[in-house]
Amino acid sequence: MWAPGTERTNLRSNYRLERGLDWRETERALPATRQPALVVWGRQDTVLPVRQARRFGTLLPHADVRVLEGCGHALTLDCPDQVSTLMEAFLR
Repeated sequence: MWAPGTERTNLRSNYRLERGLDWRETERALPATRQPALVVWGRQDTVLPVRQARRFGTLLPHADVRVLEGCGHALTLDCPDQVSTLMEAFLR
């Protein structure tokens, strides 16, 4: 799965796909979410802008938004230790 995603044309296509997603329906549903949510975003995400994390945090009533410096879109690959620490604390 990983190797095809590294091909230049496939990578470009994936960026276009993710940037073109319509989040309106999701955003309309977020305020009704009652369970706590952890929103983790990489400050250097080149696929989805970090402002989207703040938007989700505003719309989710019980959100804990964390933006990780030096991390991109693939958080579990870019910053696995930071992500694991945040998830462990959140799930406790």
